[in-house]
Amino acid sequence: MLDARALTKNLIAVGAVTAGLFTVMTVPAISDEPTADPTPSAAVSTPAPTTEVEPSAEPEPTAEPTPTPAPTTSAPKPSPTPTATASKAARAASAPAPGEPLLVFGDSTSAWFSDQPGSPSQGWWSKVAAKADMRAVLSAESGSGMWARGNKCGGTRFDQRLSEIARIKPAKIIVATGRNDYHRCRGGQGQGYVTSPRAQVELAISNYMTKLDKARKAEGIPANEVYVTTPWGTDGRSVHSWMWKAQKREAEKRGFTYVTVRFLDDLFTLDKTHPNALGNTKLAEDFLRVSKIAG
Repeated sequence: MLDARALTKNLIAVGAVTAGLFTVMTVPAISDEPTADPTPSAAVSTPAPTTEVEPSAEPEPTAEPTPTPAPTTSAPKPSPTPTATASKAARAASAPAPGEPLLVFGDSTSAWFSDQPGSPSQGWWSKVAAKADMRAVLSAESGSGMWARGNKCGGTRFDQRLSEIARIKPAKIIVATGRNDYHRCRGGQGQGYVTSPRAQVELAISNYMTKLDKARKAEGIPANEVYVTTPWGTDGRSVHSWMWKAQKREAEKRGFTYVTVRFLDDLFTLDKTHPNALGNTKLAEDFLRVSKIAG
């Protein structure tokens, strides 16, 4: 049996051990605090900053630009419409007729008439172009020729209009002339004409054909696609008898196609010189048959 003194000793020892145990238990608790520190760490990385990134809400300023695009988008809408309309109108105004261009150099037997299909005034050259499925472009002046200036001597000769070849760039060319080349201008406009010697006229025809040949070569037009013809009524047949031969000779020398058409009898003319509606049809038929321009 332990006495009271011994029991008291034992209790003190146990208390000491217990006190030490508590001390040991307390220390670990303190040393664990760094591990508990993650909580503040977690607090640092808390969504607070992430939530603070109410930059998510900041999309609202970004969203606000949406109204800005609206005016920008609606603004262009009016402009395309006029632009499109204008370009369509421009295209319609300048749109070429179907087919390749057929350039026609002529005098009053061509200049007096139109390019209106079915009209009584439709020219023979227009009928030829229609049959050949081409677009007629007329360069004609009353009174003009390879030697004579048109418009009562106030106009041009055929060679002075050759620049049309480079401008129009035709697939084929018709030269219809001769009726005015037996005379030349006495002076300026309105001063009348004087009859020219045949040799002088033939030289003028040769010079013109040389210039025509050079102009068509520059645009790559085949020589046989240049058609030369000498339309004539019943008036002045004595001149025609040598005029057409000179034109034919000079044309064929350069590889051009000479197209022989018949005289127009009075039934087919307005005044023994210029074709009427029947005459234009007859001239066109003769030209198409002989030239084979329409294939």
